[in-house]
Amino acid sequence: MKRILTPLITIAFPLLATAQLPVCTNFGFEDSAFTGWTGSIGDNQTSSSGPLNNIVTGFYSTVPNAPLNDPNARHTIMTTAGGTDPCGLFPVVHPGGQYSVRLGGTTPNYQGEIIEQAFVVGAADTILDIYYAVVLNDGGHAPTDQPYFNIEMFDAASAAIPAGTLLLNAGGSVPGFSVCIAPTSFKPWDTLSVNLSAFVGTAVTLRFTAAGCTQSGHYGYAYVDANCPGSATTVGMAESMYRRVHVNPNPSAGNFAVTLPETMQSVDAQYRVFDISGKTVSSGTHPAGTGNMLIDGSAWSNGFYFLEIGSGNTVLREKLVKTKN
Repeated sequence: MKRILTPLITIAFPLLATAQLPVCTNFGFEDSAFTGWTGSIGDNQTSSSGPLNNIVTGFYSTVPNAPLNDPNARHTIMTTAGGTDPCGLFPVVHPGGQYSVRLGGTTPNYQGEIIEQAFVVGAADTILDIYYAVVLNDGGHAPTDQPYFNIEMFDAASAAIPAGTLLLNAGGSVPGFSVCIAPTSFKPWDTLSVNLSAFVGTAVTLRFTAAGCTQSGHYGYAYVDANCPGSATTVGMAESMYRRVHVNPNPSAGNFAVTLPETMQSVDAQYRVFDISGKTVSSGTHPAGTGNMLIDGSAWSNGFYFLEIGSGNTVLREKLVKTKN
């Protein structure tokens, strides 16, 4: 078992000074490592609303795309070569990315995993997109004893940020879940978008937790990814606002008007739009000389899509939301 020990960063106590923290770092895990993140493991022996018991700090990982039944693969870097999840048949990497992280696997025994990052909200980081896919093995227990997945966000005073909070427990008719092989259900990639405009210049912590049941016999695991506009995984942090793609209207029932950053207006840019399964619904080349383009989404089904525009070594992404005509 490969154990990478790092101190568990938390803003609960003591409070972290803003000056100690960078802006969001490696939010999409695109450096194929845990850079910028802090990991830990624990046991779910008390309640499936958290926190875990017996927390031990560090990343517990073996190899990228480690099999789900590897009991030592608690924090796993996933790549596109990992294919699809065997339960939900969704891609193990969020569409449009190259990497994600899997928390946990199919080993039960109370196991729970945490990954978190504390960062300062920059002026270009006001909309944080959190991507997640979940597999939960239903134990038939009370909700507080079931396998679960939890997204939490905290401000600099350790208070929960409600818009960045999501708790999913196994069992019953959980919205968005489908059964693969009973009693195991899955939720394919979904997005939680959080507006952090009120927190610019202050410290925020994003935390993911996945865990099995409190009775030790059932597992829960999740795939996580995120997009922070100011993150170095998208563009250089100092240039993030200058190089941001702007879309208006968004959501839209038809056309999306796209404004490219100045750095991409003097060269041909390749673009594509794909859905949450990775299927391309629109693509082409936008010629140099203009910073505006119009994408017709009137024939698309309602839901989330992703616009990817590339030129040279720069690739920018923006989420599109198609609404009813």
